[in-house]
Amino acid sequence: MKPDENRREEASRFTPRPEILSGRTFRVKSPFGAIHVTLNETADSSPFEMFLNTAKNGSDLSADAEAIGRLCSLLLRIASPVPELRRIELIIQILSGIRGGSDSGSGENRIRSVPDAVAFALTQYLELKRKD
Repeated sequence: MKPDENRREEASRFTPRPEILSGRTFRVKSPFGAIHVTLNETADSSPFEMFLNTAKNGSDLSADAEAIGRLCSLLLRIASPVPELRRIELIIQILSGIRGGSDSGSGENRIRSVPDAVAFALTQYLELKRKD
């Protein structure tokens, strides 16, 4: 198979990005400061992509946060028989409880790391989706 054919075949496995998406941004306090988790949806309200923003642009923390957002977006965009909301639940299971060197908050609002903050925000997202 030629390289161009490989790229076309690979691209067909991903949902193309629409021109316009709407989203929700969740602000989560973490041990590293506030993290903004934005989850964009398609016109039919399906989760499509995720972005993470930290106050420390250009840092290792910012790079790690961007990587988490890109990987979660990839998981949401890839063709799969697993529904998007179930994929969100799986992301929560995988990221929830990952510990770093310090915590922020307490009880149910305790955030242990950037991945844990993402899981917290996605849990809030699912709660809102279930109310809709």
